[in-house]
Amino acid sequence: MKSPIFAANWKMNHAPADATAFIRSFLANFGKRQDRSVIFFPPALSFGAVVGALKDRPDIQLGVQNIHWEDKGAFTGENSAPIARGAGAKYVLVGHSERRHVFGETEEQTGKKVAAAVRAGLTPMVCVGETLAQREAGETEQVVLRQLRAALSTISSAQAADCLVAYEPVWAIGTGRNATPADASAVHAAIRAELHRILEGGSLAVPILYGGSVNRGNAADLLAAPEVEGLLVGGASLDAEGWASIVLKRSGWLSRLSFKAYLRNHSRTAMFTRFLVILLIIDSIVLVTAILLQAGKGGGLAASFGGASSSSDSLFGTRQAGNLLTKTSWWAGGLFIFLAFILQIASSRGRAAPTSVLDQAVGTPPAAPTAPATGTGSQNVVPLQTAPATPAPAAPAPAKP
Repeated sequence: MKSPIFAANWKMNHAPADATAFIRSFLANFGKRQDRSVIFFPPALSFGAVVGALKDRPDIQLGVQNIHWEDKGAFTGENSAPIARGAGAKYVLVGHSERRHVFGETEEQTGKKVAAAVRAGLTPMVCVGETLAQREAGETEQVVLRQLRAALSTISSAQAADCLVAYEPVWAIGTGRNATPADASAVHAAIRAELHRILEGGSLAVPILYGGSVNRGNAADLLAAPEVEGLLVGGASLDAEGWASIVLKRSGWLSRLSFKAYLRNHSRTAMFTRFLVILLIIDSIVLVTAILLQAGKGGGLAASFGGASSSSDSLFGTRQAGNLLTKTSWWAGGLFIFLAFILQIASSRGRAAPTSVLDQAVGTPPAAPTAPATGTGSQNVVPLQTAPATPAPAAPAPAKP
């Protein structure tokens, strides 16, 4: 998922006709972009209208604001995860502060909803946040991390790595007050550390958004804060032009140069390997240049540094320049061999999957297919609780070359 992420939570606003008009106006101000992600969370009764309005914009994603933890049943007024998935949703808000504090949703129920979402192939956006009283009592981190652990306790580490997290301080939602970028960064850092513990090192895969009285005036500052990888916006997302201006706050080149986005999308081994490759390229240029200068094929540049040229004494003496180029060649050559050796080791250690067509053909047996969850069409997540499945047949032995 491209960072930054902009999520619009319309709450109980915009009837179907209004939603259609909103999307039309928004699209007029927001063309297709490859450097950010946009998600809409419309009300349930307007969801179909938004799906229709976005039929030509597959780059914009849709989610629902709430689900029940059961897949079906006698639950009047509720919507299930399979129904949401079938309607076209890919995301779902879980544990939003209004669900917790207005409707009394418990931490146990948020965990059940996260499990139901994953079971149906939806991606949960887990919302966490403290009240003003909890903040003033110095309990912010304790409350936020407890909510996070409860929400993710019902799914595996691999499934949790596909979730999103939104920090929304309750005291800053719809109040006009908002956490400063420094406040947001501090809590996001604590969330990241807890994710690192829960996911056993895979925390960089989980984007962390900030939500709470975000508007045109503070969106850019919040996005620039460390560890803030997107925004969950309520009231300010209800105006099409205003929402478009927030979504466009960050320029494309700045987004692509975002170091925290790069960290999230690349493993440490991959980053180290790329760093070695860059050093190897630079060293190769130095080595080739030094050799050419000594051979007298650098033109005027060779003459300046003592290469085989009739004017080799123009800048340095021939002997001194020759010694300098010789030493440079030896050092660059030795460094080249060393970097190539380290690069080979790093590449072999980071090769956890087949790296070529030949490897895929004869190296690794195909994994057994996973069973889809009941009640959904296209699934990509294994249900948490299913009847014991018949073991998959053993993969055939690879053919001998």
